[in-house]
Amino acid sequence: MSALLEVRGLRLEFNTAGRSIEVLRGVDLTLERGGSLALVGESGSGKSVTAQSLLRLLDEPPARITAGSIHIAGRCVSEGPACVANAVRGSVAGMVFQDPQSALHPCTRIGAALAAVVRQHRHCTWREAEQRSLELLMEVGLDAPQRRVEQWPHQLSGGLRQRVAIAMALAGDPQLLIADEPTTALDATVQARVLGLLSRLRAQRGLALLLITHDLGVVAAAADEMAVMYAGRIVEQGPVREVLAQPLHPYSQALRQALPRTDALPRCAPVSLRGLPPLPEHLPTGCAFHPRCSHALPACALEVPALVARNAQHSVACPLEGQGA
Repeated sequence: MSALLEVRGLRLEFNTAGRSIEVLRGVDLTLERGGSLALVGESGSGKSVTAQSLLRLLDEPPARITAGSIHIAGRCVSEGPACVANAVRGSVAGMVFQDPQSALHPCTRIGAALAAVVRQHRHCTWREAEQRSLELLMEVGLDAPQRRVEQWPHQLSGGLRQRVAIAMALAGDPQLLIADEPTTALDATVQARVLGLLSRLRAQRGLALLLITHDLGVVAAAADEMAVMYAGRIVEQGPVREVLAQPLHPYSQALRQALPRTDALPRCAPVSLRGLPPLPEHLPTGCAFHPRCSHALPACALEVPALVARNAQHSVACPLEGQGA
């Protein structure tokens, strides 16, 4: 396989209290080496579950992959026990988690935590690991790294903790970086710096980036391709500029309309998306978005639409593509 990340027909369920609840329903993703792909959608759409399932980070049970495949750098990580993903965790694919505070142990100094991760991936002494930790902290733009390694996580701001988390994800020199909501709870200035850091690291290291986010502004700033997810399925996928300029799926259109407009006089108020995403255990029949869709037809409640290519790069799972855009 030429692609660095290849996900085909991924289905995943949680077994709780004797019930099986499907949360991913046939996810397809492709990410080329050095490319960037944003997985976009509201909270509860399945984005973070998808990201964690790629490295088999979910507890199994209750999680279970029921169908499909995951290949990273040509290695299949979806078959067999979860430990098969150990061969790619950190060394081929690194993960930046949504909350950097929870990713750092409160009782371990920054330097010791980072050096321990370095030693997980390199056969080196503690002194060598500590030196490599300083280099990583400098690479992610932390000021005064010699002082930072002696600090505790609570002494760092949210932006600095996020940089430490990125340094940890880079410790194994991965080819793929999976960033789950890396700018959540950061102010606009710090968010811009983190996005700039990710772009710089991509260019310097030749990294591929899988970005998990609900923010279309972040998508526009940091990704080349995007996949819109709703209720555990990809409903639209294509180049960022094309999808944002002319979204084809009603859900993608609604996400764009919910953005505040600053290019119009007078300023246009954002249009809120009515309703809430469905719970996985109470999915509607047919297209899962049809109860919230202003263009839905009776047929939309009967059949789940397939993701169909509309041109060489742009795909959508809706027979009503482009209506209302």
